[in-house]
Amino acid sequence: LLLKTSPRRRVALVTFNDEVTVYGDGTGVPLTLRDWGLLDFDYLKDQGETFTTPHCIAESIKALNQRVHELQEHGATALGPAALVSIAMASRYMGSKVIICTDGRAN
Repeated sequence: LLLKTSPRRRVALVTFNDEVTVYGDGTGVPLTLRDWGLLDFDYLKDQGETFTTPHCIAESIKALNQRVHELQEHGATALGPAALVSIAMASRYMGSKVIICTDGRAN
């Protein structure tokens, strides 16, 4: 639906378990944050603010779909750090939204 209604909009994927992986638009090398990095809020905020998402959804839909289909549930849930990185990414663009999907387990 977003591809049809807003093909120039940028969409970024951030996944989380016992680490946070920032895929962005899915076309580049993902950024993986783990260990001490998950505890340093300034570091997490900086990583989100500087990670680029250069392609719009019309250009990145295939890569994003592939990344989503490759997702596997495992490990703990680093929801807080993932939310911080995502909000920092979205804060650069007025009107941005963060949508969080989880398995519902607080582990």
